[in-house]
Amino acid sequence: MVLPALSAIKSAEKACLTMTELVRALRHTMVPTGKDLEPSKGRRDDRFSQKVRNLESHRTLKRSGYVEMMKKGGDPAYSLSKKGAEYLDLHQESLSIIGEFPYDEKGSSLAAIHNSASAFILPEYMPQEGLRKGGISTRMTRSSKLRDIAIDYFSVNGRIDCKVCAFNFDDTYGKRLSDGFIEIHHLRPICLYTKEDIDATLDTQLENLAPVCSNCHSIIHRKIPQLPLEKISINRGSLRA
Repeated sequence: MVLPALSAIKSAEKACLTMTELVRALRHTMVPTGKDLEPSKGRRDDRFSQKVRNLESHRTLKRSGYVEMMKKGGDPAYSLSKKGAEYLDLHQESLSIIGEFPYDEKGSSLAAIHNSASAFILPEYMPQEGLRKGGISTRMTRSSKLRDIAIDYFSVNGRIDCKVCAFNFDDTYGKRLSDGFIEIHHLRPICLYTKEDIDATLDTQLENLAPVCSNCHSIIHRKIPQLPLEKISINRGSLRA
């Protein structure tokens, strides 16, 4: 719950939330189902609410130094500390899994992200995440070899178009300036690669990629969870239902 909690605090009005507000925000984000909607034994709230409130009773956020305490309407409230903001920023892309996976898979996926410091060493054709440039900067070093292979794979007759809007950089800027330029989007957050992925074929890795223009790539990652390609509409700037 740590990452989605920090994200909820950051997105809140005045960037602070009371515990009651945090429970409400995470319920909206996580969309709990099944047993987590059952009442907790001897309590008025359900099991999901109790899981969120454990962040307070176990002092998880405070002990990690991710939040600072303040008052909001006379009640104690959480705001992000510098450390919490940096930690959230570092894993912002990873949070794209929220809302895209079934609820019963979200917990284990978030735990994998939270424990991603013990990342596997990936072969050179795999995307490399975790090699930070400039200290806390979130710019991750990715495999240039995989990118080159992807550009060749998605090119048709020397052209590579955006998967979302079909924009082609050569048509607008000329081939001399933009030859082969495109951004490569990871359909599955790269932090979720497992030991099995290391042995996966290159074809499998290419299935997780999509060529997109800079505008569409920015829109995809503007929201948490990240928007699936098929839901982005180029008609009147709306989203497909």
